[in-house]
Amino acid sequence: MRKFLEIPKRIHHAIIILSLLAGHKGKYAASLSRISQNLKMSYGYLEHIAAPLKKAGLIKSYRGSAGGYRLAKKPSDISVFDIISVLEGNMGLAACLGSGKCKAEAHCPSKKIHVKLQNELNGALQRIKISDFEKSLSLE
Repeated sequence: MRKFLEIPKRIHHAIIILSLLAGHKGKYAASLSRISQNLKMSYGYLEHIAAPLKKAGLIKSYRGSAGGYRLAKKPSDISVFDIISVLEGNMGLAACLGSGKCKAEAHCPSKKIHVKLQNELNGALQRIKISDFEKSLSLE
């Protein structure tokens, strides 16, 4: 089957990280090195995901021997749309909906449908929260 829409790996991995943090009930913050070990992903790669999430206020970082990360918001207050917006910016299904311009935009018979699809997709992504994801890995 050909792919029509594909979630970028970076978004997928951010969702996994946030889901793990949502399920982390430990006394101390969850270290990125522990997350890296559990996910079998490079620490540097995970740092590149965590930095914009921290800057956007989705996670908090703590320094020191008990340092690491915790969610900055309740899992029910973080949507997939938020994550995509932070890591990828605005994304559109068609050129006329994104940052580019379509040469046929002024006379396009399908623009209304593209707008409707984009609005439906955005709404669905806003309704899906980190609290909806299963927390299957332990950080302990």
